[in-house]
Amino acid sequence: MRLVDWEARLMGVLGEWRDREFEWSASDCSNLACEVTEALTGRPDVLADLRGLYHDAASAAALIAALGFRDIGDLIASRWPETPTAFAHRGDIGFCPDVGPLCLGIVMGPVLVCTNENGAGLHAVPRAKLKRAFKV
Repeated sequence: MRLVDWEARLMGVLGEWRDREFEWSASDCSNLACEVTEALTGRPDVLADLRGLYHDAASAAALIAALGFRDIGDLIASRWPETPTAFAHRGDIGFCPDVGPLCLGIVMGPVLVCTNENGAGLHAVPRAKLKRAFKV
């Protein structure tokens, strides 16, 4: 269940990430998803057990496979409840494999806000690229 002031909390987290430098396992899309979830619900980082176990895209993909998942979408589905993409609301987590095989984002109406693997900050991805969604 979301906290009463979840909308302000969501905007606060996105503001903090606006200029954050991308770093695997420290400030990547899974970190953003967990920070948003914690801010909106108080639920602690559900991926904390995986932090520090990968350092680039290849090691992240290898870790996901070693855990028995096909992709990051399946890993996320094991820790967040999945919802049809049409029912995803602001603040929910989205998986966009067409953008990148490890791309998670935060649903924000017609776009998903994602980390920028090639630099700092966040970028918007059209919601049409959303393939799976997870309730926060």
